[in-house]
Amino acid sequence: MTHKQKRLKNIATGLALSLTALALATPAMAGPGNTQGFDWSGFYLGAHTDYSFSKGKDIAAAKKLKSNTFDLGLHTGYNIQWDSMILGVEADFNPLTFSKSKNLTGAITRASLQPLATTRLRMGYAMDRALLFGTGGLSFGSGSLKGGGKKSDKMHVGWVLGGGMEYAVNNNWILRAQYLYHNYGKAKNYKLLPAARKVKYNAAHSLSLGVSYKF
Repeated sequence: MTHKQKRLKNIATGLALSLTALALATPAMAGPGNTQGFDWSGFYLGAHTDYSFSKGKDIAAAKKLKSNTFDLGLHTGYNIQWDSMILGVEADFNPLTFSKSKNLTGAITRASLQPLATTRLRMGYAMDRALLFGTGGLSFGSGSLKGGGKKSDKMHVGWVLGGGMEYAVNNNWILRAQYLYHNYGKAKNYKLLPAARKVKYNAAHSLSLGVSYKF
């Protein structure tokens, strides 16, 4: 197992343990309705923090590019419930990001790819206040290269798949943990001096923790 795989495993384990601990620690906060079936239907709005890492390739130098980002974002969505089955739509947006680059070539001094936003369908199975779900849809990635005193930004569009778990602390507040895989297959030309650099960002992985308010 590589160092990155170990790090991903540790982060994923930490997210799962954190959410489980919060779920076990908060039943008393749910009030008298905690013994009844929770209704997941309705509109919700929330905030989240993401840790993302991406893979790309500098076509001219035939060298891989890697970047890590820490993001702060917002999400909103709507769920409809039939018995234990949940169907919903969700959109998220990550306006704040902090990035770190690796494996840079001589002409490139900084490279990053941030999963900027997604629009997704969600399908899940509810067990009272716990919800397991899968999700998929469109992903919009913000790519950036710096070199030769210039900066070039491009939007990458692709698809996203993932899943996660949510837990309703009470009738309004919901905790979440989620993993998303973003695929951006098409290469883009970044305009950097002395020549354009063609870069293909083919994948990004995001792990997130968040909280939502259900109206």
